[in-house]
Amino acid sequence: DFDKNDFIAPTISQVLKWLRDEKGIHVCIALGEFSDWMYDVSRIDGNMFCKAEDDFESYEQAVLAGIEYVLDNLI
Repeated sequence: DFDKNDFIAPTISQVLKWLRDEKGIHVCIALGEFSDWMYDVSRIDGNMFCKAEDDFESYEQAVLAGIEYVLDNLI
């Protein structure tokens, strides 16, 4: 049952899809050489916005940092 007072938030996957489809921005998450996670952000046309300087311990930390970068700097 849905209550109109419930708070609904998009999933990480939905946010990444929205960024790709609506804004033309792709957040790529990769496992680094030393088992650390990283992200980079690019336009769908291939132009790079940024490459992460920091290494993250988990996929979730990396993807949330990438989304935060986009929201703070590009939108």
